Amino acid sequence: MSFDAPLKEPLQRYVDLLPNVKLIRHKKRSGLIVARMIGARLATSPVIIFLDAHTEVNVGWLEPLLDQLQRQRRQVIQPFIDGIDMKTLIFASPGIYYKGAFSWDLRYTTQVYYSQSAARGFSFQ
Repeated sequence: MSFDAPLKEPLQRYVDLLPNVKLIRHKKRSGLIVARMIGARLATSPVIIFLDAHTEVNVGWLEPLLDQLQRQRRQVIQPFIDGIDMKTLIFASPGIYYKGAFSWDLRYTTQVYYSQSAARGFSFQ
């Protein structure tokens, strides 16, 4: 639920122009996780993708994720995130890539997936 005017009628008009997109509104504020759980429950698509508000995607971002899901259908995927230099706005690959994981007590943690200094010549490209 939002009290911001641009997120009311103008947002609904914009969403109405998008094929296969529904705008679901709550009667009261429920928080991010509850909103996502309700959205997941109401979804009719075989794949659900949640993006945070600060996320921006580029051309070709979806196909590799869908390919991974097709190979292993019961997984959660978190893509690599490129860094953007704040002065030049040039994409910069991080020196270390992490993968998310859950510990046995269900805390979200990260593990080193790939380190440029340890890989010697290995490339994702």
